Parts: sequence; structure tokens; C-alpha cells
Amino acid sequence: MPDDEIKSLLLQVLKTVEEIKSGHGQRLTSIEAEQRQMRSEHGQRLTSIEAEQRQMRSEHGQRLATIEVEQRQMKSEHGQRLTSIEAEQRQMKSEHGQCLTAIQAEQRQIKSMIGGLVVKEVARLDGRIDQLAQDTALSRRVG
Repeated sequence: MPDDEIKSLLLQVLKTVEEIKSGHGQRLTSIEAEQRQMRSEHGQRLTSIEAEQRQMRSEHGQRLATIEVEQRQMKSEHGQRLTSIEAEQRQMKSEHGQCLTAIQAEQRQIKSMIGGLVVKEVARLDGRIDQLAQDTALSRRVG
């Protein structure tokens, strides 16, 4: 009987091993199916991310191009304004020079006129002093 028991036990062990193998095979099949599903989802997500990246790069490129156009326009406007300011400065310097020349000419003319008036006034006063000196000398003699 011990052989029968051993056989019975061996049959139970073999049956249990077969059940484990069967359960393991089913679980392995289930895991493999889950892996395929995850790979598929991962691939779809990766494709979606890559599409988003391309879209963002495109938008970034468009924005960068717009900024570059705006920069060129601002530089052009700045250059035009700078040229205009420089022209105004040249005009103002020219006008300033002309005004200064005119003022200097007027100053020379005024100095000349004042100089002539001063000479005449000094001559008149000198004559008056002489006359007063003569009158004083005459009044001392008479007096």
C-alpha cells in the first residue's frame, strides 16, 4: 500500500503541477496581452507627443519669424527717425551759425556807432571844459 499511496501522492503532485502550469500559462498570456496593450498605448501617446512637439516647433518658428520682422521694422523706423533728428540738428546748427553771425555784425555796428558817439561826446565835453575854463579865468580877471 505504500506504493499506492506514493502513486496517489505523485498523481496529486503532478496534477497540482499541471494546474500551476495551466494557471501560470494563463497568467503569462494575460501579462503578455497587458504588455501589448501598454506598448500600443505608449506608442499612441508617443505619437501624440511627437505631433505636439512638431506643432509647438511650428508655432515657435512662426512667432520667431514675426518677431524678426518686427525687429527689422523697428530698426528701420529707428534709422529713419535718427536720420530725421540728425537733419534737424544740422538745420539748427546752420540757423544758429547764421544768427550768431548776424548778432556779431550788429555788435560791431553798435560798437562802431557807440565809439563815434563817445568820441563826439568827449570832444563836446572837452570843448565845454575849455569854455568853462576860459569863463572861469575871465571871471577871475573881472572879479
